Amino acid sequence: MFLRSLGTRWRRIVAIAVPPKLTIEEHVQRQAGLLEQQLEPNLTEARAGRGHAFFADATHLVLGTFLCCLWCFERTFVRAPSSQLRFNVLIA
Repeated sequence: MFLRSLGTRWRRIVAIAVPPKLTIEEHVQRQAGLLEQQLEPNLTEARAGRGHAFFADATHLVLGTFLCCLWCFERTFVRAPSSQLRFNVLIA
């Protein structure tokens, strides 16, 4: 094969995950703030009969990299998004 005679090989591309923007501690604080400031007041009103609270399942479409193979001299590394990049679709 011509490409092999040039010295290339059929190699798989490797993904390197991009680190998330928040640390674990920052993420926990953010989620706790969301619970205290938004969710708990709504649940309190629903328990008192002044409103409704509905919970639904969601689909999380992950923005990911689909890796393949290609002919190259050296192994190729691609920056890929971590699992932090998601598109949430609520289903009710």
